[in-house]
Amino acid sequence: MSATVLQNDALIARSEYTHDCFVVTENVKDFSLLQKVMPKLEVIPAADFFS
Repeated sequence: MSATVLQNDALIARSEYTHDCFVVTENVKDFSLLQKVMPKLEVIPAADFFS
């Protein structure tokens, strides 16, 4: 994972936290890393959300 990708994911995660919503993504692995420092971050796999 590049620093730019992680930075973008962190900005998305921070927006999710600020606006009390959730993230729908196919990139659950990267966001699970961010959940270690943002335990209230809610990430939903795209396959689960859209099925």
